[in-house]
This record gives sequence, structure tokens and C-alpha cells, in this order.
Amino acid sequence: MLRLPNNVTLSDGDKIIWNGLNLPEIFVLETSRMVLESSVPIKGEVVCFPVKTILGPIAVFTESRIEPYDILADLLNYELQKIRWYNEEVEKLVDVLSESWRVGKRIFIMRSRNLENRLSLRMMFSNLVDAVYNAGDFDVGIAPSGISLPRIGEDGKVVFSDPEEDLHEAVRKALMMNKYLDHGVAVYEDLNNYDFSLHIDIPEVVKIFLRSKSLFEVAKHMKLEEEEAFKKILEFEKETLISPRIPIEAFLLLKEG
Repeated sequence: MLRLPNNVTLSDGDKIIWNGLNLPEIFVLETSRMVLESSVPIKGEVVCFPVKTILGPIAVFTESRIEPYDILADLLNYELQKIRWYNEEVEKLVDVLSESWRVGKRIFIMRSRNLENRLSLRMMFSNLVDAVYNAGDFDVGIAPSGISLPRIGEDGKVVFSDPEEDLHEAVRKALMMNKYLDHGVAVYEDLNNYDFSLHIDIPEVVKIFLRSKSLFEVAKHMKLEEEEAFKKILEFEKETLISPRIPIEAFLLLKEG
């Protein structure tokens, strides 16, 4: 989850990454393209200047009275390393859950092998969770942080994210557990206590990062720019739903080899 100042807006020319200033989209995109192509800042009530970041060149919009810009650029680059990309499946569930979501809640996914078992699981958890929604071949919902976990048979699976501040991250974690855990009831905090079936190809860039925890080492070994190495890790996270940047999830990848 990005924690960027409310007095800045960021764009790579194709999309707005952060819009703390609430600037019009067309203005941000057109101005950022101009600044990134020319490498020349534009000054006015709002200043726009180019910055080289871990995501590549970024146009930064901020109030003209805020200086020095290099300190602001260092802060932004530090925060941008926390960014995460989400796939369409995550975004769809976020749309379903956003109105009922509250900070500190859990997201859960409930899957069963047949309709009868699905209805039985819904009844079992109805008094334990805040909301349940039909998401096609599984149910998704919101649960309180302190939930009691009943035992269920092998015909069903219920997985819970940890209590989260960010809805996107809560959904990603629940989807990740649903994807790789076979059956039973599971919570994200106890991730390494469960048997996971990953069966995924781990690219070399991720293997090196798991060993070194350093983008610099990854870039050096792979003969890449750091921003290229970082984007490859972001793409891996987006595709597999697992983050090598989070220790508890990195351990799963290390066990996979």
C-alpha cells in the first residue's frame, strides 16, 4: 500500500500512479508526457518535474513552494518500492467488496465441491462473518479480525486474509491462499503451517531476489537496469499472486526451490 503525500501527483505519461493533488486526468497525462519527453520542468502554481525512479521516469506534480525537489524525489522513490500490481481477478473482487469494506477487516474465500456443500458452508459461517457475496464458482466476503475457525470436511475450503488496511492486499492474499491451498480452513498469519501445492515456475530474477533481497544484486547478476528487474518481480507477483518481497510468502517460494 503506497503512503505518498497528499500534495503530490505522479504519472508515467500513460497513467496516473498517485493523484494527491486531485488534478484533472487529461492535464496530468498531457503535461507529464511533455515533461518526460523534454526532461524540462514546467513551473506555475503547480510544478511538474521529471524524476528517475525504480519504476522508470516519473513526472512529479507538486506545489511550487515545496523545495528542494531532490529530497522529495528520494522520498517518492523509497515509497514506490512498496508498490504492487494487481491482476484483473483481484480488481473484480475489489469492485464487489469495496462498499462494505472497512480497514482492519479480513477477506475470505469459500469454495466447495458441490452446491449442497456450498450452502452448508454458508450456513456454518453466516453468524461468524460480516458479509458474503456470490463470486461465480466460489463465495467471497468480509470477516472481522478476530474470527473463530470451525472445522470443516475435505469437501470444502475457507481461507482468510490477515486483518488488512488495504482492500487490494486483503483480496490478493485470500486469492493466493485459495489458489494454492487444497482444502480446510486457513488464515494468512499461519501461512507456513499449511501444505501448499504451488507447482509454478520461479524465474531466475525472483530466485536471485529471494537469495539476496537486493534489487541491485538482481540487476547486476541479470545485466538489467534496476527498474527492469523490479518490473519483472512486479509481473511475477501479479501473475502468481505471491510476493517474494513479503517474508512469509518468500518462504513458500524458497521451499518450492
